[in-house]
Amino acid sequence: MRWYQRQWWLRGLIEGLPWIGPAVNKAAESHAELAQPDLARIEFLQMCERPLRRAGLVIDLVKECRPEEIGHFRVLVTISDLDQRDPHPTLCIGGRNSYPALHEGDEATTLFGNKYLIWSMAPDDQMQSTIVSHGQTTTERVVIDGSLFGRGPFRHLGDLDRKIIWVHVTERLWPLVAGFGIFANNYTLVHVDRESLVPINGEPHVAWPESLSDEDRQVDWRCLMIKGPDWERYEQEGDRPDWFPVHLYHPWDCDFSVTTPQVTDEAQVGK
Repeated sequence: MRWYQRQWWLRGLIEGLPWIGPAVNKAAESHAELAQPDLARIEFLQMCERPLRRAGLVIDLVKECRPEEIGHFRVLVTISDLDQRDPHPTLCIGGRNSYPALHEGDEATTLFGNKYLIWSMAPDDQMQSTIVSHGQTTTERVVIDGSLFGRGPFRHLGDLDRKIIWVHVTERLWPLVAGFGIFANNYTLVHVDRESLVPINGEPHVAWPESLSDEDRQVDWRCLMIKGPDWERYEQEGDRPDWFPVHLYHPWDCDFSVTTPQVTDEAQVGK
């Protein structure tokens, strides 16, 4: 009996035994489920060789907001290579409010819009300054989607591996933040819900690339850190002389040896 004849004979035998067929099917399904993450990781590692063509951020808001509720805001993500000498190569992804008005007769309606600001240090390069509005009077998220196309300190997706990320938002924006995500190409590098974030007072270590009004310049920043393993105990017990909370919170990072970024839902970033 040839191998393909044995295969068909075995298949007929299995289908003829009601208790074996479902067991084999279940085992095959379990194997496919276990193999899926491996396939996703292999695909991602292959994509790491691709040029870094876009990078951005998504802020999920706690509710659907009108421009008047959000007011002036700024947001800044910096991705730095601390393994290199100072000045460290850094990619800056920034955004701010830019609300257009829709005029109908004597009435004007404020629409949501923002300005994308993408620049880098070492090398110093101003890559994007674009005002975007989709004509909506409300929004559930703030999106900054930057175009890179081979410019900046990181040329490939894999170059973002093991880089330190700092996230800053202006004080008034923080109460509206439900979650914060950072993406590159078509992958979400990291996404953190509000419950895992700690806002601390702190100015960004890079200067804002455009001039600001005196009023906007007075707005305080909040540096969003990720809660560490000591946070829950610190909230319950507070300061104690016999215990010092060393790991209260920490900055963001990308470590592709630990995690595999997931493919981005393009609908969430407005593409």
